[in-house]
Amino acid sequence: MGKEVFNGFESQEATECVAELARFFPGIVPVRIPVLIFKGNSARAAAEQTIIEFGTAEECLFVCGLSLDFEDVVHVKTADGALDCTAKIVAMRLQDDKMAFAARFLNDVTNWIARAAECRNAVAASGN
Repeated sequence: MGKEVFNGFESQEATECVAELARFFPGIVPVRIPVLIFKGNSARAAAEQTIIEFGTAEECLFVCGLSLDFEDVVHVKTADGALDCTAKIVAMRLQDDKMAFAARFLNDVTNWIARAAECRNAVAASGN
């Protein structure tokens, strides 16, 4: 599932699933950041490509096919390493066979949402 989500084939269904979970997080913003999610706090654990659909300064929300549960620790990493941190699963929502997760960062992640917005704006300006 993760590769399909990453390539956009399940984007609409995944976004709807995460959007339902996002209603419970004040200050949440849409971000759409491609990431790898690793089960555990190691970059050598089982991983899946997905997209962070929404985020706050402290949390990120995504759909993932890994077997995760409340309190599980995940490692979240972007391809360029701009986001490379550990987080704990704090909420889950199942909708239409998709599982959305909310993970709270275990350490401060400085301006990660602002950097995501800058990247989106640069891509939009380049016409891609």
